[in-house]
Amino acid sequence: MDVFDGDQRDLDGPRPSVVGVARLAEPGAWSVSVSASIGQLWVGGYADDNQDGKPDHNEPVGWYGGNPVAGGAAQTGIALSLTVQPPE
Repeated sequence: MDVFDGDQRDLDGPRPSVVGVARLAEPGAWSVSVSASIGQLWVGGYADDNQDGKPDHNEPVGWYGGNPVAGGAAQTGIALSLTVQPPE
């Protein structure tokens, strides 16, 4: 699970920073603590099947449908469904 301070999918905008990471061995509950000063957060995740530390085209990825979420307050109920994206 990665938490960004901007929309990682916006290729025309400034590149956001990763501000929090949760590594899960299997699907389940997770939590990340980030600075309360960050106004908006974007949540995404991927299954790093080949353990190279980055999402690859053949690995499942997903983004939280409610992005962005408000920073500075506890958020609950954020869940992702990861799917393999079709080749471009």
